[in-house]
Amino acid sequence: MVVGSLVFGGGDGVLTSMLAFPGAALATIAVFALGGGLRGETSHVRLTLAGAALNAMLLSFVSAIILSRGETLEVFRFWVTGSLAQAGARPLHGMAITAILGAGIALILAPRIEALSLGSAVARGLGTRPARIQFGALIAVTLMTGAAVSVAGPIAFLGLMVPPLARRVSGHDLRKELFASAILGACVLLLADTCGRLVLAPAEIRVGIMTALIGAPVFIWIARRLRPGAAA
Repeated sequence: MVVGSLVFGGGDGVLTSMLAFPGAALATIAVFALGGGLRGETSHVRLTLAGAALNAMLLSFVSAIILSRGETLEVFRFWVTGSLAQAGARPLHGMAITAILGAGIALILAPRIEALSLGSAVARGLGTRPARIQFGALIAVTLMTGAAVSVAGPIAFLGLMVPPLARRVSGHDLRKELFASAILGACVLLLADTCGRLVLAPAEIRVGIMTALIGAPVFIWIARRLRPGAAA
């Protein structure tokens, strides 16, 4: 949605950044549905595979839209690999507030989400309403994802690489894991961006490429450790 606005609308202001949120909402719902959420059969593996498949499909749409117009090479570079170089031109204050709001919702819902991991029947027995909690979690994901993507573009592998590392640091307390993910994610992103600026200086390797180079081996390692019926 953002790319369509940039290419066909010619703008890159607050309105364009705001289009990231309905786009994030549709993508989140699609991943949840493809991952079996509507049938109550979600799992880490299904959600990861659904997200990877949808990501590939949407990137192909982005490429098709941008490559249809010869003057949009810089837009193409940004929305395929992501970058922090243009962050100053984005509505950072508004996006920061939005991300903090999403994070607050996630922290509030964390204990109930942990109850859902035990299964819908057990969660209901503990007084949790699965549909409401899932809806709240989708809102939190939409707010944080929309804010991040509108500022930095699609940063590959960061969401696949950081949570398993955060889980090792924080244990299985979801609130601690969320805090650890926020800190580790920011550190990994800053490290990748710094390396991308230094490796071929004065040229720059986009941060999305650097996170893919770092994250792909980590993701392969995680996939190799998976066993049938085991959590990621």
